[in-house]
Amino acid sequence: MEELKVFTNNQDLAFAQTEEELSQTCHHLQEAMQCVNSFTSRCFDSGQIDLYRQMTKGAQSLLTDLCTEDSKFRKEYLIHASCYRNLSADYRRCADSYLLQQEAAKKDNLSVQDRLRRSCCLFDGYRECTRIAVEQKCNVEAARLGEQIITKAGGPMVQTHCASFKHDSEDCRMASSGNFLSSFPTSLILIVIVSIVFSRHYL
Repeated sequence: MEELKVFTNNQDLAFAQTEEELSQTCHHLQEAMQCVNSFTSRCFDSGQIDLYRQMTKGAQSLLTDLCTEDSKFRKEYLIHASCYRNLSADYRRCADSYLLQQEAAKKDNLSVQDRLRRSCCLFDGYRECTRIAVEQKCNVEAARLGEQIITKAGGPMVQTHCASFKHDSEDCRMASSGNFLSSFPTSLILIVIVSIVFSRHYL
């Protein structure tokens, strides 16, 4: 995952707002993903590879949609790209909170069921934090697309297990006790891929 993490700190890659810029950005992203995939193929056993593929399926699908010329998603993304560019600080606040709470809660000794519940509550809180920021600075359509991006990047496991959990529900309040927990190994990839949309300097 370090190969992908490097991109989040690269200040030389300008935010993609045109077809040409996005194609260049996609080239860098695809190279990074290929590097990670190659690493897992060499260093993981078959069980770990299967788990990695399940956990990153959403992020890789999102990347394919973004980087396929003339795709509906790509066209919608480019419509809102100039506004998304102004969300760097807001997005970073949401992402940092998501990751910091994940790290802080790793010390908790929870059952698998409770860990999953907290994971889902955190994910929905992150999604809602981002949605509000986008809607306030852009518009409802941009916020809706942003929600779709985050949900898709979360992958099938998040979409399947977390659909019924809302961050402000009684179930989440009881599960969190003020803190959320993310046990999904997709956290870093989720943050990196969604940075495509909301980071001024993009990966």
